[in-house]
Amino acid sequence: MPGAREYAESLMRQFLAGGNFVNAGPMASGALAHIAPAHSGVGAGAEFERDEVVSNLPVQAVAFSSDDERVFVYVTKGPRRRELELRTSATDEGVPLTIAIVGNVAVRPTQSAKMRARGGVFLRGTRKACGSSIAPAGEGYAGTFGALVRRSGSSELFMLSNNHVLGGCNHTEVGQPIMAPSPIDATPSTPPPRAVGTHADICELRSGVPGLVAPGLADLALGACPTNGAIGI
Repeated sequence: MPGAREYAESLMRQFLAGGNFVNAGPMASGALAHIAPAHSGVGAGAEFERDEVVSNLPVQAVAFSSDDERVFVYVTKGPRRRELELRTSATDEGVPLTIAIVGNVAVRPTQSAKMRARGGVFLRGTRKACGSSIAPAGEGYAGTFGALVRRSGSSELFMLSNNHVLGGCNHTEVGQPIMAPSPIDATPSTPPPRAVGTHADICELRSGVPGLVAPGLADLALGACPTNGAIGI
């Protein structure tokens, strides 16, 4: 029997196709083939016939828990009849469903950029470690140093983070110094910003209407690690 992940994917695709997500328009069927939860492999799971149930439900997000096989649908407001129909349909499939009314969720980058920085530096001895704040030199934002990785078949060490962090959404030049912490996260009580690597490579981010532009499948970038011990392993 399909589980929580498959049911969540099916609901997500139906919400996308029907334009239920309040912050996004309907997506073409060709683009939906590339959509999947962030941690899962790309590809459709089991499909459920639910179109008549999910119509007119204003959705903010869909999530699932693999621990207790439960699906969560976050909505801005609740047409009560639709909620009850969706819960009944989920119960028929043996998947517990929680519907939470969260109102309109707005993301305001300009507001978050004004928040007081707290440092965000993790150390291994005197070296910056994974989880630390980073940003390319000259940028006014901060991201996270995710991991230390090697390309398949190579011994060269790289910093791994997002394209939108290390790569500036495709706009950071190769060789640009990567600072840790990001200058906007510097505080009197934490180590000062220091170059811990240089921008090296990206998985390209694509811009455009999903029906016309094939969506990118990863938001990743690499930074070349120095040999001076600036990064902790």
